[in-house]
Amino acid sequence: MTFCPHCGREIFDNSVFCKYCGQKVVLEETEEEYTVVDEPSVEKEAVPAGEPQRNDLVFSIVGLALAIVVPIAGLIMSIMGKKKAKANADGQPLKGKNKIADILSTVGIPVSIVNMVIRAFVIAWVVFWCVLFAILAAGGAAREMGHSVQAVFQAVANLIH
Repeated sequence: MTFCPHCGREIFDNSVFCKYCGQKVVLEETEEEYTVVDEPSVEKEAVPAGEPQRNDLVFSIVGLALAIVVPIAGLIMSIMGKKKAKANADGQPLKGKNKIADILSTVGIPVSIVNMVIRAFVIAWVVFWCVLFAILAAGGAAREMGHSVQAVFQAVANLIH
């Protein structure tokens, strides 16, 4: 195992790209061993092992925010944020920003699911009432009985019997 010259994290000896920062790693062969030579590139701050990169925490934050507005997108982003938090921990207990990302993702997943279930019930409720009124209007029952709630329930009872 060797270390990435850009972020300082441990990578496999035959790696062409760092799996943490994505920078290209060039290995020069010497007589005894390989040495890591970095190509000229934009300097990045080294991320300590176990710490998420900035965009990893963003997945969790965006996932929780989207859980309320667009629940399916929130669910996907929350799951991705949770996976990235666990991957950055490298088998160590979660701490710092990884723990925050994991908590936000853990909250975002059930919020997304509950939001989707509520939306499904609301859509089913609206469809039910639209179909009911369409049936009543087609049969003329709505005009004869008026538009009160009791009249609607009476019409449904009459249709069933």
